[in-house]
Amino acid sequence: SSDSMLARAPQGIDNLTFQTSDIAAFSSDHQWDIVFSNAALHWLPDHERLIAQVAGHVAPGGLLAVQVPANHDHPSQTIAADLAQEEPFSAALGGFYRQSPVLLPEEYARLLFRLGFPDQLTRLNVYGHELDGPEHVIEWVKGTTLTDYEKRLSPKDYAAFIAEYSQRLLAVLGDDNPHFFPFKRILFIAQKPA
Repeated sequence: SSDSMLARAPQGIDNLTFQTSDIAAFSSDHQWDIVFSNAALHWLPDHERLIAQVAGHVAPGGLLAVQVPANHDHPSQTIAADLAQEEPFSAALGGFYRQSPVLLPEEYARLLFRLGFPDQLTRLNVYGHELDGPEHVIEWVKGTTLTDYEKRLSPKDYAAFIAEYSQRLLAVLGDDNPHFFPFKRILFIAQKPA
């Protein structure tokens, strides 16, 4: 969905093209040998329907490979959602707060099986990131989850949101330096029977 990313995409590679598209609305009669998604599907709702739609584009004998962040229970996420539901932010956000659509790993495994992918590997990985201090978690989340709040709030309200969010998050994370930021991700790869 990013024109600037597409502008930097490699050109002239045989049988490879890049285009702007909406994953949720994507439709094609074509099936591919490999369908993959890296850190994109977690922005879209209703994963049971979404995974079924995406899996429908896998050719017999082909692979479906997906990675989604699964850190929605980390304080960096829960504090933002809690704060968004409090005034004055709830009114300014029109009641919006970020709710993760990401399923549990075993739910993806069952879903893939129901969709006809018995040969699969589904796992939860915890990736440790060593940051210079806990305040860097805030900077990290500004580029991910907090973007949903930034685009819905005025600059003044967003600055107030960040100030309160930072205070609450740092009180929970402590002041260790370096700071260990555990980040969970779900990965699954499944092969469609030939």
